[in-house]
Amino acid sequence: LEASIQEALQSHFGSCGASKCQWSLLSPPAESGVFLLKTTSPEHLPQLRASLTLLTRLQRRRCRMDVLAVAPSLAALACKR
Repeated sequence: LEASIQEALQSHFGSCGASKCQWSLLSPPAESGVFLLKTTSPEHLPQLRASLTLLTRLQRRRCRMDVLAVAPSLAALACKR
């Protein structure tokens, strides 16, 4: 998953643009396919979000990514659910 996201960032924003977008995977994908990502800065969110929505394959299988929620902190994200 992480390699696919990084590859999507690089293909859409180039190596330089992708390296500026700092993010990490906070939870591995659940059985439902839901997972949590964290950016180090709100400025990175548009690049990460664009790359996720343009990602069409994951481990050679077709996929579609939907951003379900965005919050400034994990606590705020928990309150939204």
